[in-house]
Amino acid sequence: MKNSCSWASELTHNTQKDVCLEMEAGRKISLPDVISVTPSVVSVYGKNHALLSGQHLSDVIGVRISTHMDCSPQESPVWNNTGVSLTFHIPTTETRRVVKMCVLLPDGSCHGNTIISYQSSPVCTDIVPRSSWRSGKRKVKLIGTHLEFVDGLMQSHAQHQVLLPRNSSSQETLTYDTPTAESSQICCSTVFMKVANQTVACLVKLTYYPDPEFTGFTTERLRNDARVVIHKSSDKLEMTAAELLVWGIEGEKQHPCVKVKENHNKTDSFICDIQGVNNTNFRAIKIKYGDTTVWMQTLTSLHVGLLILHFLLKCSILTVLVVFCQWQKRQESSDY
Repeated sequence: MKNSCSWASELTHNTQKDVCLEMEAGRKISLPDVISVTPSVVSVYGKNHALLSGQHLSDVIGVRISTHMDCSPQESPVWNNTGVSLTFHIPTTETRRVVKMCVLLPDGSCHGNTIISYQSSPVCTDIVPRSSWRSGKRKVKLIGTHLEFVDGLMQSHAQHQVLLPRNSSSQETLTYDTPTAESSQICCSTVFMKVANQTVACLVKLTYYPDPEFTGFTTERLRNDARVVIHKSSDKLEMTAAELLVWGIEGEKQHPCVKVKENHNKTDSFICDIQGVNNTNFRAIKIKYGDTTVWMQTLTSLHVGLLILHFLLKCSILTVLVVFCQWQKRQESSDY
């Protein structure tokens, strides 16, 4: 086969005539040497943009994948051929198996004996947590099997957006950041895993809730540090301390909290300590979760006075209404 020329190759049907004319003119073709294929382990759905490395690859026009029982081996074209590396697609297969791969030259000969292993497709059995806030960018974890084959993720309410996983080496876990949701509550958003040209749905769904609402904070002296206690409204998000970053604002300075933790003495509140500050009277604190930043200002004496005045005004109006209703009832009774 070294000096032969095939006019019937399916892979190069459109250009075979020119190739054969070049060979007839005495063009010398170097025999390729395949060193590695990345990845060499894929799911049954194959892999887009696999990388083949080696030497003397300039004349390679395709990749052939076959088993000893294949009567019709699969062939894939190549691109980005630099002579020492090239890109190609690993095709799909129906079952788990080990196949052999070689590289094709224009004369129809195939060189190399690299092994590619096909494994089962990814399966997602759980999502932790099973909810996200509306603004998105909540870090969630997928739990399942063969998750290292996942190329990207999508959700049913934002299928135009392909999300890249944070880690891709673990077989049993995979994390990513949720996309935003237009409405404040979306029930049962399906998570899809993108594997080559296929999408696989998770067995559980994700629910969106309104963003967390922080209601206030208090500070206290703790030796040489300042302790900040942050309060929030009750919700269904089950937010953890690890999802928060907090700073105390003193003048133009922002003092970061060393570590945020749950307040076990009171639900829906968090505690964080700011080290090495002499003043606990922060004018504000800054809270960040996902890509959202919340500022909470300290209530001044004027603010407190206005709140008290507003409360007293509401009480006065309510008292007047009660007295008026009682007077009206007495008048109606006297008329009879």
